[in-house]
Amino acid sequence: MRKLLLLLLLLCACKKEERELVRIEKVEATESIRLGDTVYLYLEGHLPDPCWEFQGYDITQSDTVVQIWPWMVRKNRECSEGIVPFGDTLAFLFYSPGTYWFYVYTSDTFLTATSEVWIK
Repeated sequence: MRKLLLLLLLLCACKKEERELVRIEKVEATESIRLGDTVYLYLEGHLPDPCWEFQGYDITQSDTVVQIWPWMVRKNRECSEGIVPFGDTLAFLFYSPGTYWFYVYTSDTFLTATSEVWIK
């Protein structure tokens, strides 16, 4: 029984994916829109090499602050060296006028962008 538990623990540990933040270098948001229109947030950056793949986002919002964590995971295979370009566009719809702040977290810092939402 003890050997079986140890084997299960080892198998679970081997399958755990290594997860890190995507290296984001540029963030831009739609600067000014009317209430009810879509705010677009453009992200540019890179993955360290082809062994990594984009996994998705963790996004939180409180009032006028949107925090974004773009995640990548390491694939369990051999691959070549060289960075891989990354780019994506996120769309947001806000229901209150004001200035919205986007904080995009990267490996060791964060980048910001703002968007002004005004009444029609």
